[in-house]
Amino acid sequence: MSFFFKIVKNICFPGTKPAAVKKPIEVFTGDYATWEDAASQCSGYAADVIFEKTKAAALAVKQGQALFERDSVLFHEEVYAWQMLACLNAVAASDQGRLSVLDFGGSLGSSYFQHRKFLQMLPRLRWIVVEQSHYVDFGSKNLEDGCLKFSPTISEAIKEAQPNVILFGSVLEYLPRPFEVLEEVCSSGIRSISIDRTAFLAGNRDRLTVQKVSPSIYDASYPAWFLSLPKFKAFIDNMRFQIVSEWICDDDYPLEGETTSFRGFFLQRKS
Repeated sequence: MSFFFKIVKNICFPGTKPAAVKKPIEVFTGDYATWEDAASQCSGYAADVIFEKTKAAALAVKQGQALFERDSVLFHEEVYAWQMLACLNAVAASDQGRLSVLDFGGSLGSSYFQHRKFLQMLPRLRWIVVEQSHYVDFGSKNLEDGCLKFSPTISEAIKEAQPNVILFGSVLEYLPRPFEVLEEVCSSGIRSISIDRTAFLAGNRDRLTVQKVSPSIYDASYPAWFLSLPKFKAFIDNMRFQIVSEWICDDDYPLEGETTSFRGFFLQRKS
């Protein structure tokens, strides 16, 4: 663990947690054998209503009507993911103040806008979001600034931005094959990975569920994994990454018959 990271984690924010945020109830149900089985019960993450509401919220943020948005919900007060932010600053401190983030599945720059106040204090900042093609098209035309950019693939983003950290913020559980994506990232030569707000189970088996989103956000449902925590840690070790820091997130959604937790990790490649 770097000196900078220890300072940020243990001194700047001792025992602090992000301000409580009201969130609608999201229900996870089922135990599906395949992604296709779960998807057949859902509207899917690519549903038009999600994109349209997210676009409107992102434009409201750009126009100064809110500080940031998450899942199309506008936030008007400061809320920070301090542990994740500390990890990103540790990466910058170890690379002469340069932070280049590949934000995989980062919507229309939600995490960038949420933490922009602190990120823009860095001397060299790039933030490139890898997303679905229609998100990339809209973001490129309407939201890019001197730091924020959008890309359709990991390989193109790496070529363009030469990232020194890859961020998965509440993303892995919504991928059909999360471990394949992690393997691609771990094999890319990247040295640091930050994972936040990811759903885990205490047991040795991944479980595929359907998440029903509260209609107060939008009327949608999609497949969602709860990943086995022991299996995940064994995979990370096999990919020759070490866990520098691990934390419990505020998200707390139960799943029948399981012990669940939502966690974050800061991973670095072993020497």
